[in-house]
Amino acid sequence: IASGGALYPIDLYYIALHTEDLESGVYAYNPHYERLESWLHFASKEKLQREVMKIFPPEILGSWDIKMVSGIMLFVASLNRVACKYGDRGLRFALMDVGSICQNLHLSACCNHIACCAIGGYLDHEINRFMQFQEPNEQVLLTMFIGK
Repeated sequence: IASGGALYPIDLYYIALHTEDLESGVYAYNPHYERLESWLHFASKEKLQREVMKIFPPEILGSWDIKMVSGIMLFVASLNRVACKYGDRGLRFALMDVGSICQNLHLSACCNHIACCAIGGYLDHEINRFMQFQEPNEQVLLTMFIGK
């Protein structure tokens, strides 16, 4: 995608809940090598699901069943990456980048007959704690459920 100042402030992470041929855990996408790299490992799938339920509690998810989701994509802004050049305006560029990436993932999923849905409802503090992000520089701006 095009990115303001070619700073690419969005990092992608994938929470593998029920993904075939991928161990349960959290992975970071490495764009230089175009691969997923282990970020956080969990001893059991159940422990990972309990942590995810803290981020997406039933009062937010409603009738969604997290057990039906293959994985969750996290769109994470590293705000210092754009603030060093654009100051507060860098947040706008980060938001535009998230929109472009999200659209591309929706189109790719559709072409491959994979269900996905962007989800903006989650507990900010819980997701940042879970991912061990340094607030306010690292912020999850959007998530996407992938799979049925």
